[in-house]
Amino acid sequence: MIAPYQQHLYQRGLLAVLIVTVTLLISFQQTRVGNNHKFLVEPRKTARASVVPSHHDGHIYFRILCTSSHRMKRWGSYTIRCRHFKSYAERFFGPQVQVDTNPYTTAKGHYNATILTKVLQPNDQPNEPSMQNLVEHSKNTLSFGQIFIDLIDFYPNPEDIPDKYHLIVQNELHAQHFKNSDGQRWKSSNVHIVPHWFNAFPGDAKADTPALPPLVLANSTTTGAPLQLAMVWSARGPGKQHANETILLPEEGYEFHHINLAMGIATYLQESTGSSFVNNHLGQKESIQAIAQDPSRQDPYLFMLLFRQFDVLLVLGKTDGPKLYFNSAHRAVSQMRSGVPIVLECTPSQQHLCLEYPCHFDTGNSTQLKAVLERMKNVSVRQDCVDKG
Repeated sequence: MIAPYQQHLYQRGLLAVLIVTVTLLISFQQTRVGNNHKFLVEPRKTARASVVPSHHDGHIYFRILCTSSHRMKRWGSYTIRCRHFKSYAERFFGPQVQVDTNPYTTAKGHYNATILTKVLQPNDQPNEPSMQNLVEHSKNTLSFGQIFIDLIDFYPNPEDIPDKYHLIVQNELHAQHFKNSDGQRWKSSNVHIVPHWFNAFPGDAKADTPALPPLVLANSTTTGAPLQLAMVWSARGPGKQHANETILLPEEGYEFHHINLAMGIATYLQESTGSSFVNNHLGQKESIQAIAQDPSRQDPYLFMLLFRQFDVLLVLGKTDGPKLYFNSAHRAVSQMRSGVPIVLECTPSQQHLCLEYPCHFDTGNSTQLKAVLERMKNVSVRQDCVDKG
């Protein structure tokens, strides 16, 4: 049995990936109509989709390169936006869509579209050629197709982005920023909203249903024990000041933990527990390093185990610069995904999550925060937050 919140988040993640793929297909169709190479997207009841060309030739119909610079490939958002995208797109579109995530310098053949994640140009190493250089020296054997810039947690000056590129943004506020920038250089059809979906571990991303079962929430009214409340955030700069001003705990009935991850999750779990082992979601003791190196689980699974050590998670929004309005709600959604109820701060970039989520408070409103925490002492309120997350 999958909890409603888990199924909703899982489907929202799939939808985000499929939106990207369909967007690329539509874009390609628009550029090829004159040659009668139309592409249609036909959803099926079996949760697969079919890309049907007007002239069937038995080959791959659509090639996508999803890449970035060497430096940006280290970020988890690249893994989600490219590697998980590859897994989802090929799973749901089958052999008709090919997604490559290799470095642009090793690209071969003709791509219908290229997604550059978190960069405007991928060449950040000395002596690396530009994409244009590679095309010019390929003797017509290489092309990158329509370029999409995925502006996930990336906020360049609009004037630095070529007009011919399509943009992938994180929310409606982010989209309006570009649609209304610099004399409206981008048509609405060239600005695409794809939220930063939850940070799933590979085995979870490939499954038909979420891999972790729903949690049984602790009832503090019967045990008398304080609820364990945690904020998992390595806040820096203005964010650190904001976190310190927001936290007015210890709140009666709670034991508060601020987990500042200045290191990798595997190292943190080893140092905080003094052990090289951790209980997995089945309650079985397992090596932390073995999980971190398991291709089907890796760090996101360890984060889920960390979140599940607590009764409630406090999720603040970023409040500095463009992140106040344009940042993703990815941390909130990922922590909701764990099955632990969260207390959500309603910053502008997270307002859409607060519309139907009962366990939230407005920025700077300590009275609201205390009231939410008081209500959440009731296990039925926390369960309602889990179900509506």
